[in-house]
Amino acid sequence: MDRVYCFSMQNESRETSAAQKYLRVTKKITKHAKGNAHVTATNILKERQKRKIQSSTACLLHNINQLLKNASCSTAYYVAKENRPYSDYENLVKLQQKNGISLGVTLHSRWLCTEMIDIIATTMRKKKLIKEITKNNKKIAIIIDEATSNAKDSCLWLYSQKSNGIKDKYLAKNFIAFTSGASIMTGAIKGVATLLKSKYPQIVLWHYLNHRLELAVSDTITAVDGAQHIEDFF
Repeated sequence: MDRVYCFSMQNESRETSAAQKYLRVTKKITKHAKGNAHVTATNILKERQKRKIQSSTACLLHNINQLLKNASCSTAYYVAKENRPYSDYENLVKLQQKNGISLGVTLHSRWLCTEMIDIIATTMRKKKLIKEITKNNKKIAIIIDEATSNAKDSCLWLYSQKSNGIKDKYLAKNFIAFTSGASIMTGAIKGVATLLKSKYPQIVLWHYLNHRLELAVSDTITAVDGAQHIEDFF
């Protein structure tokens, strides 16, 4: 329990009568209660109690918000892992609410789903993926090829991650290969492969590795009668 002691009466004479002493004490207490020292001490106690209440409330709200964020983040993670459109997130939130799962009143839009996925991805790269790669001294290769999204749009991807722990010193030792076939990637002067080779001389430049593999499988299926049914899987 918090207490504030006032020592205004400690020097009061003990030789006065009871009535006189009572009047003096009453007068001094009244005067002291209105004084700056007592008012300041009282305000300190009130503020301290107010902070305790606010701290308890904030702690409770923080725990509730963490639970809601975890549920929302798990839903966003599912959308990303299953390669689903962001619009599915809003429908999944509604479904969970109908099933009695509390997700609060925020973090329900597809835009916030995008932000949560970015945060999850950044955290996983920093704490898990990059740490695992560097810890086990794993080799790195950059593969360039066209890919399609769920919308069937063809895109050429080049992704290099360096800012989360993969440094030049590590790449100089573990970067071993680069593959592509597009002219902008393999140009003799300003091509990506040429620039990478100048910085990391140890890498192997492999022309169209992915495309060659695809052509090899296609030719095999065409030439071997017993393997033609495999084409149904592509």
